[in-house]
Amino acid sequence: MIPISRWVIYKEIELERGYQDRTHGSLDERNPSIDEWLEILHTELEEVYEAKSNDHKLEELLQVVSVGVACLEQHGVIRRKELQ
Repeated sequence: MIPISRWVIYKEIELERGYQDRTHGSLDERNPSIDEWLEILHTELEEVYEAKSNDHKLEELLQVVSVGVACLEQHGVIRRKELQ
């Protein structure tokens, strides 16, 4: 398999985030707590494990990553100490 550029992946995450906002409402409208985001992530991750094909697993994984990004958008990012 040919490696995919991070920028291509980041663009797909951005597109998925837009889809999530259109489908579920913006972060301002929803305002989940971190624990609520973790519950959503858990549910989405279960869907990755339940997927039958690798393509479906990758579709579900994109949703997991995008949900994690949404949580960080809403609650902030804590930079790793080694990078400060």
